[in-house]
Amino acid sequence: MQAKQLSAQEILQQLFENHFQVSIKSIETLPASASPRRYYRLTDEKENTFIGVAGTDILENQTFIKLAHWFGSKNLNVPKVLVKSENDKYYIQEDLGKESLYNSVQENWLQKINSENDFPKKIFKEYQAVILELINWQTKGTENFDFTNCQPVETFDKQALHWDFNYFKYYFAKLCGENFNESLLQKDFDTLANFLMQAKMQYFMHRDFQSRNIQFKNEKPYFIDFQSGRRGPLYYDLASLLYQSSVQLPQKTREELLAFYLQNLEKEMPIEAQAIEFFYGFVGARLLQVLGAYGFRGLLEKKPYFLKSIPNALHNINYLFQNKKIPVYLPELQRLFQKLNDSNWAKQFEFNLPKNQLTVSIHSFSYKKKGIPFDLSGNGGGFAFDCRAIHNPGRYTEYKKLTGRDKSVQEFLENEGEIQPFLENSIELVEASIQKYLKRNFQHLQVGFGCTGGQHRSVYCAEKLFHYLNNKYELNLRLSHNEQHIYETN
Repeated sequence: MQAKQLSAQEILQQLFENHFQVSIKSIETLPASASPRRYYRLTDEKENTFIGVAGTDILENQTFIKLAHWFGSKNLNVPKVLVKSENDKYYIQEDLGKESLYNSVQENWLQKINSENDFPKKIFKEYQAVILELINWQTKGTENFDFTNCQPVETFDKQALHWDFNYFKYYFAKLCGENFNESLLQKDFDTLANFLMQAKMQYFMHRDFQSRNIQFKNEKPYFIDFQSGRRGPLYYDLASLLYQSSVQLPQKTREELLAFYLQNLEKEMPIEAQAIEFFYGFVGARLLQVLGAYGFRGLLEKKPYFLKSIPNALHNINYLFQNKKIPVYLPELQRLFQKLNDSNWAKQFEFNLPKNQLTVSIHSFSYKKKGIPFDLSGNGGGFAFDCRAIHNPGRYTEYKKLTGRDKSVQEFLENEGEIQPFLENSIELVEASIQKYLKRNFQHLQVGFGCTGGQHRSVYCAEKLFHYLNNKYELNLRLSHNEQHIYETN
């Protein structure tokens, strides 16, 4: 008989109990991140807690464990790795608790934003503490550090930069729907890379230095998820922290924290003459890498969190270009981002559910172009009504450049007699769900109308449903004509 294969929780429990000779009372599965690693909170019989990690990438696990031991030996704030399995797939580390810098910002500021002057002093001081610890990493942590321990590469060099730029090109630029000149874009990549490679590349770079990877224990910042760290510049990690798209610090706060960083760094070493130019150059490089990740995880894999982060990332990079913060001339990149900004393309990903109110998102779309829209609520489900059996006004020259919002197209569809029963049946189905959703306090329902081009029949139906519901119910309504880049709310 084949032996039963143990689960990750069972393996971690055995690993813990064999090492500490103490029984585990409970194991809590923690929320998954973008990484394939899985995390668990282990509570023993004495109510002590620990974090168990199950990772299929053995080299990544080995790298994290080596780096954790190194930084710990330098008295830098990292979680201690307490025990690992023989095959390096599982390990148990110190539990730093549940307080992260992101949680602090989320609870104390993001949900209460009124103006740029409202950034709380408490969180500002937390950022200052993080920056001081970052400088410790870049000085004490780098001293005598063996960069051969870094995987998959030792150094953030020109090739690594171009990997990030290509990530942006293939997973964001090519998927966003705007045309660009690939040759000119490559020239911009070369220009930016050549400038950034003039910065000193001799410090430990965390690589993913953002607020979710910074936890607080006893009011001290601890850094986690540094297994992708490598030799690199001083400014990349600070750029990642201050321009994190899901946080959107006020620009004034970013500039104050940049000045704080440079003032305290200067106490440890001479500052490069082009420090500020390098910083903003790396902000640009980091945002390209981030947009590549959002494209891969969002536009390709259709994960809602990454889609909802796209508008802020685009806002940040447009700010850099509009305020001439990028230290080199990148005309094709600037042209691409300006086109996206002018078209309101990213507005389709803006999504915020008000509390205690049902939101109905209504879309018109093209089956042959972008397909059924993403459900940004993360709930899945909803309706997608196929309008393609209805007589298509787009087949006639006089309607080709018009949409379902135009009176002549509406009259064509109504005179044909096919659209009304289709729409009435669709509304009946949607209303039945709305009435159930209101009784059960559900927060979101998505409705889509699709046709060949997403221009005539689908637009007409989406408009009619939007106005019908607006007149009959107290709902939060969002209307998106995805092929026309038209987005409205009631």
